[in-house]
Amino acid sequence: MVALKARDIEPFLKAPNKPIILIYGPNQGLVRERVDQLLAIYKVSRDDSFSYFRMEADRFTGNKTLLVEEAHSLSMFGSDLRVIHVRGSNAQVTAAVNLALANPPEENKIIIEAGDIQGRTGLRGAIEKSKIAAAIPCYADDMRSLGPYVESLLAAQGIKLEPNAKPILLSLMAPDRGIVKSEVERLALACYGQDTISVHDIEFHLMDSTTANADDISDAILRADMTKLLNSLALFLDNGGALPSLTANLQRCFTTLAEILLQAEHKSIENAVDSFKPPIFFKRKDAYKSAGRNWSQASVVKALERIAALEFYSRTRPNLSRADAERACLELIRLGRKR
Repeated sequence: MVALKARDIEPFLKAPNKPIILIYGPNQGLVRERVDQLLAIYKVSRDDSFSYFRMEADRFTGNKTLLVEEAHSLSMFGSDLRVIHVRGSNAQVTAAVNLALANPPEENKIIIEAGDIQGRTGLRGAIEKSKIAAAIPCYADDMRSLGPYVESLLAAQGIKLEPNAKPILLSLMAPDRGIVKSEVERLALACYGQDTISVHDIEFHLMDSTTANADDISDAILRADMTKLLNSLALFLDNGGALPSLTANLQRCFTTLAEILLQAEHKSIENAVDSFKPPIFFKRKDAYKSAGRNWSQASVVKALERIAALEFYSRTRPNLSRADAERACLELIRLGRKR
């Protein structure tokens, strides 16, 4: 079965009819959300050790039959259905999954959670070629998909956005649902007891000094201003700014730039920036216009890949140094010069 198209994903998640499902992509928040959707449909809890079994990628080293063995084992004292949740992708996982595809479970389910798998070879290729499996890609959200998602999160708290507050809030969101959910929940908690959220609420609770400094870093990269970049990065880190917050800001920035470049195929860069929805903050428009004249779509894609890598390392390696952050940001400037 080929990778599901965007329009087919939600119907499939409501009635999954394949025993082996791969969920992958750079939008790790959305990946986790869709894993949770499947577990809910299967009526399996992560806390139920009899019906839920998680396996990390390194478990398969030297033992490619382990997945088949677990997939064919019976659930004890729990539901009739057992879910084996594989996290990660490597050559050993691919070998184990290939064996499971040849010996699929009759009742149990296999969910494979992976990152951004490039190309249609290896694990992704094996799943997409199989008639008993499904591959669900999870790419970065754009503003059109984030809008309803943010509103649904707030609606669950009994809160609405004022009309003029929505574009401001969306402009601050990274294209990853995990980060979006965390930020929206933080905002909802700060506005507890309110029926609506205003622009003032967003500016007060989310647009703090480190956010402003992170914007300065992104703008310096867009303008290819190394001196400004290094000064802004030092100020950001000295003020207690966290690298995950910076990478979220960079993801927003370059996702916006990618959309601007697409629109600029039919209009000037200036018009694309000035007419962009949601509106770009007026103080940042010149930075985007400058970048639009120097960056290509291909270099923006490479930048987003580097930012995703920095985001991963910033979360898995708490001791990531300032020098590492400087090198990553300077590399982004160099990418912008290779049009």
